[in-house]
Amino acid sequence: MNNSAPDSASLQFLGAAGTVTGSKHLVTYNDKRVLLDCGLFQGLKELRLRNWQPLEVPPAAIDAVVLSHAHIDHSGYLPLLARQGFKGPVYCTSATADLLRVLLLDSAELQEEEADRALQEGAKEIKILGEMVPVNAKIETLDGLSAHADQGEILEWLSGFTKAPRQTYLVHGEGPKMQSLAEVIRQRLGWEVRPAVDGEIVSLQ
Repeated sequence: MNNSAPDSASLQFLGAAGTVTGSKHLVTYNDKRVLLDCGLFQGLKELRLRNWQPLEVPPAAIDAVVLSHAHIDHSGYLPLLARQGFKGPVYCTSATADLLRVLLLDSAELQEEEADRALQEGAKEIKILGEMVPVNAKIETLDGLSAHADQGEILEWLSGFTKAPRQTYLVHGEGPKMQSLAEVIRQRLGWEVRPAVDGEIVSLQ
C-alpha cells in the first residue's frame, strides 16, 4: 500500500498579469519551485513601486530561475532576487546570457527607467553603462504599442499546436486588449482561454 502524498503542481502569476511588465511566473511541483522569468516592473510609478515589495514566496525558497529572453521586464529583477537570498541556478540560452552581461549592469540601479524618463523629457544625453551618451534623435512616445508579437503572429504560432491545451492563460497584456485577444482565440481555435489574474495560483494537474 502506497501511503505517500499525491503529487501536486501549480502555477502562480507574480507579474505581467493585467499589465505588460514585471514578468514572473512561479511553477511549483511538490516542494520544488521554479520561477519562469524574473522581470522588473517598468512604466507607471504604481507599477515600478512593486519592484520594492516582497515577493509572495521567499527568494531563498526558489530552486531555479528560467529566463525566456533578456528583456529587462523579463530579467531585470535578478539582482534584487539574489540580494534577497536566492542562491539557485539561472537557466537561459547562450545568446540571452550574452545580453544579460550588458543589460543587468544598468538594471541593477534601475538606470533604464531613468533613461526612459529622461528621453521623454527631452534630455540631450543619457547614461549608458556608466558613460554619458549624446542623444542624436527625436523621441516620440507611442501609447499602446508592444515590441512583442502582434495578434496575427500569436494566432499563427498557436495554430501550429497539434493538440489544444486544456486551459490557456494570457499574460503580458492589459485590460480590454487581453479580453479581445482571448475572444479571438476562442472563436478561431476553440480553446479555453482567459487573461491571468495577478497573484492567482492555478493547478497544473
